[in-house]
Amino acid sequence: FSAPEQAQAQVRLRATLSTWRGGVEQLLAQRSFEARQPCPSADAAGGVVALAAASDQVLEALVRWLDAEAGPGRS
Repeated sequence: FSAPEQAQAQVRLRATLSTWRGGVEQLLAQRSFEARQPCPSADAAGGVVALAAASDQVLEALVRWLDAEAGPGRS
């Protein structure tokens, strides 16, 4: 963190959705996800709380994206 009052956790994830057809991997979709959460305190415990919240945010966005990609007509 840059200063105790500015501490934050950041989670960044890049997801790739692909399939194998005819022995060749084909890219179906790709997306990046990012979340930042302020630390409630400038110590390890505050970092854990912020990291958990940012991770939850990114994972929820990833699940929504996967659900949308697996919509009707996708196999």
